[in-house]
Amino acid sequence: MITIRRWLNPGLRYWHQSSFAQQVLFVAGSALFVSMMVHGLLLVATGGTIEGPVSLRKAMTFAETGWLLTWSVGWLLPLVPLRRWERRLLIGGTLQFAVGETFLMSLQVWRGVPSHYNMSTPFDAVVFASTGVGALIVTVTMAVLLRAALRPSNLAPSLRLAIQGGALIMLIGFAAGLLMILNSGGIWQGAGHFLEMATRRRYGGYNGPAAGAVGGDLVLLHALGVHGLQIVPLPAWLLTYTALDERRRYRLTALVTASYLALIAILAVQVFRELPLSALDLPTLTALLLAILLCLGSHVAVGLALLGPKEQGNKRTREQRRAQNLEPRTGR
Repeated sequence: MITIRRWLNPGLRYWHQSSFAQQVLFVAGSALFVSMMVHGLLLVATGGTIEGPVSLRKAMTFAETGWLLTWSVGWLLPLVPLRRWERRLLIGGTLQFAVGETFLMSLQVWRGVPSHYNMSTPFDAVVFASTGVGALIVTVTMAVLLRAALRPSNLAPSLRLAIQGGALIMLIGFAAGLLMILNSGGIWQGAGHFLEMATRRRYGGYNGPAAGAVGGDLVLLHALGVHGLQIVPLPAWLLTYTALDERRRYRLTALVTASYLALIAILAVQVFRELPLSALDLPTLTALLLAILLCLGSHVAVGLALLGPKEQGNKRTREQRRAQNLEPRTGR
């Protein structure tokens, strides 16, 4: 019981110190986490497939992205210097995407019809169009977050860099998702194909992406990008509980950020060359492997720092952490 209380107390203290907006985001994220788990259990219990447009996996993956996004935004909300309208957009844009998109994906899965590129009925067309609007709103939201994160603040430099890098990666991921919707599929086959799909949609001749299409893989670029606010800020936050000084934390955070941006840049080049990952040439493959090794190495360094002496070795008090905006302040 004492051990459980020891683990729960920091979370409960954080909850009570959080603003109402943060608590809304945390509750929404918790509900999405439960949705993810329920759909996962149902997938296993029914022996369903993880492939296909009506798999329970789709409801799971959108819920997973949603709960991570809402919790991440809830955490960074008091850390980034936001104007009132930016704060409202960030909260609203996050919730409409996390909750709204997950609801629409789950609805279509339970109806047994595809959610993406499905315009077979007026209702399905409205659902698909709604997902596009939601993707556009959250893309704009991430752009506003990135702009706000670039403003000067008294946040610890390593965390400030992490939020900036995470917001940039997130923006790239959502932009890739929006491009997938406009491209009518996750396979990029060039601007000519993109315009052809737009024309076919306009005149009602579109029936979904062609089977066996070959080109650049936008899906992987999207999947990596939409986890940007966890990929970089989480290691940076964990480093604040180590004995590393701020300069070393900043350098390690910069390494994590650079490795992921390099990985995403290489994948983006392959996408817009209209080539699948199976068609990597030697220079691109070498660059990709180096980026992966750099990414793994940076995380190993973070792990080693966590296994070493903790923050008490630098005698940083709770008040000093609050002064750097590493912990929430009491108040609503």
